[in-house]
Amino acid sequence: MTNYLQGIKTVSITKSRRTNRTSPLDTREYAQYRSLLGQLQWAARMGVFEVAAATMALGLQMGKPTVEALCMANT
Repeated sequence: MTNYLQGIKTVSITKSRRTNRTSPLDTREYAQYRSLLGQLQWAARMGVFEVAAATMALGLQMGKPTVEALCMANT
């Protein structure tokens, strides 16, 4: 499972986007956020409880995810 988690790729966010953390994700970022979140949710379901709480919190933002949520998902 450690190999799986290490293989998850983060989403690239430009410096200019990171400066306005409250802005909503664009279409490309939203698709990448969903993909990243899905990978984290799979790991949580497989028993990696260290990511379960954070993944749940990120999932609650699926309605209107922001750049801040994407930055948090990357960590």
